[in-house]
Amino acid sequence: MDRTVAGQILEAVSAHALEAAMVAAERCKTTDDDVRLALVKELEAARYEASVAARRYELVDPAKRLGL
Repeated sequence: MDRTVAGQILEAVSAHALEAAMVAAERCKTTDDDVRLALVKELEAARYEASVAARRYELVDPAKRLGL
């Protein structure tokens, strides 16, 4: 009798555990996707700022540029 009840409890818990694991995996994937998107946007912004700085540098008279 105890084995039958224990088996049924284990079966019921296992199904919920599997569902919880699947939900957790999906949330992790969503979080990873959000982080990746944020990093891509930061990289795009940094590239834009670098290109603006390069254009500004090129507009300055070479005689007035800081010697590097």
